Amino acid sequence: MNISDNPSSLKDKRQDTRHNCSMVTELFVNDRVYPGYIRNKSRGGIYIEARGRFSSGQKVTVSFTTPVGLDQKKTGKIVRIYPDGIGVKFDWPGYSR
Repeated sequence: MNISDNPSSLKDKRQDTRHNCSMVTELFVNDRVYPGYIRNKSRGGIYIEARGRFSSGQKVTVSFTTPVGLDQKKTGKIVRIYPDGIGVKFDWPGYSR
């Protein structure tokens, strides 16, 4: 495995701190729904373990339930593609839309 295969080993250039987690999610991309798992999150984005044909720049809506039971939907775009998932940058960091 090289460094590009493992997003947690990348040098962190984010403004916000990442937090490891494991939450079930659904991704909506080009009128298709994909199941996935949120593996880490920050105020500005998330890393989702998911399978599918994704492209950098695609618009995405992420739907999940927080650990305290709040249903969330966030929009963003795919900014990184990994062998086992994607990195999503939120359109409105820290807020639900």
